[in-house]
Amino acid sequence: MTIRRRLVIVSVAAFVAVLLAAGFATMALLRDRLLRDVDASLQERVAGLEQLSDLVPVDLLETFTNQGPRISGTDLAIIALAPDDSEIASIPSGPPEDPDPLPAIEASDVERLRNGAEPFTVGWGPDGYRVTAAIVNDGETTLVLAQPLDDLAETMSAALLVLLTVGVGAAVLL
Repeated sequence: MTIRRRLVIVSVAAFVAVLLAAGFATMALLRDRLLRDVDASLQERVAGLEQLSDLVPVDLLETFTNQGPRISGTDLAIIALAPDDSEIASIPSGPPEDPDPLPAIEASDVERLRNGAEPFTVGWGPDGYRVTAAIVNDGETTLVLAQPLDDLAETMSAALLVLLTVGVGAAVLL
């Protein structure tokens, strides 16, 4: 093998390695940014829900929402939990005629939420939710706010497709 051929192979390998590293870094930064935006939205809604809970009893939230406009919009699920972790009321995300399934929240997740944890993810991929909580009624009720991550998963898939297309195109041109 000639030196010229070896140099071309090493150059192409270095280019592919740099392209892969840049792609991984871009995807990680994009995901982090999108999650921070979701977290900020959840924190704003926690404050609003805490104020609303002073006016509307938690056990009436479900009825109140079904009879009028949704207080949480269609991109947020709310689950009201009693101190024993039993469900008092719930409002699923998604359109009323085709609601999303409620997130699967385990006892350890509820404990983290009650201890004031920052928003975190439950579930995986498009079935995942970013969750946080508001403690209301003098600590008697935990309102779990869960935002589906399906839009985030779609955005990440589209970004990956763009990165792969650009990468393959650049490799073909090289």
